[in-house]
Amino acid sequence: MVGAAYRAGKGLLAPFFDGGQDQIVANTLSRFGGDAAKRATPSAVPGVNADLAEQTGNPGIAQLRRAVSDSDPAIANQFVEQRLGNNQARIGLLDAAAGTPADVAAAKAARAQTANQLYSQAVTDAPIQPSPDLLKLAERPSMQKAVDMAKGLAAENDQDIGDALSSTQGLHYVKMALDNIANSAGKPGFENVSKASVQKTQNDLIGEIGKIAPDYIAAKDAYKAASGPINQ
Repeated sequence: MVGAAYRAGKGLLAPFFDGGQDQIVANTLSRFGGDAAKRATPSAVPGVNADLAEQTGNPGIAQLRRAVSDSDPAIANQFVEQRLGNNQARIGLLDAAAGTPADVAAAKAARAQTANQLYSQAVTDAPIQPSPDLLKLAERPSMQKAVDMAKGLAAENDQDIGDALSSTQGLHYVKMALDNIANSAGKPGFENVSKASVQKTQNDLIGEIGKIAPDYIAAKDAYKAASGPINQ
């Protein structure tokens, strides 16, 4: 298991280092992810080549992955191609489901694994600088209410998100709060809420999150694509 995790980590960092610099790779992984590489879990889905960030779900290694990706457009394209290939393999497994209860359960588990791995890369507490567009969006009444609700949702999970606009984790909780607001439209306390308007704000927020963390959009798209075979 450790050897496989190390190879996955070395592959993640390969664009930065030449051959023979194994200790640099090991030290870099340790600095960003502690001993998380030792607990890496390869995907059980045939054809999925998950990188170390996906195998561990570790925020530090996910941060390293983003740094590697941001360093060079060519490297970023390699990661995109890898994600597309992995998603295709996962969707292919779901397409093969025969429709028995056991098949559907397996398909749902694979769908959850796909989304969770991608969300783990995109949703972190690493600080971000809110863009002018995001700050403008935050002035909408539904966003103001959602930001307050997001802190409560996070607290239920023993998390303190601080300024909800300053991390992708906080923004994800805001997105979930907007879900709740939209679903409560017309109910007591939400009589003046327009579901369509809240959903537009939510879509605008997702667009802003996607600019910061492209994997967030990839996770949503993968979940949606994987839901097709399950719901048929």
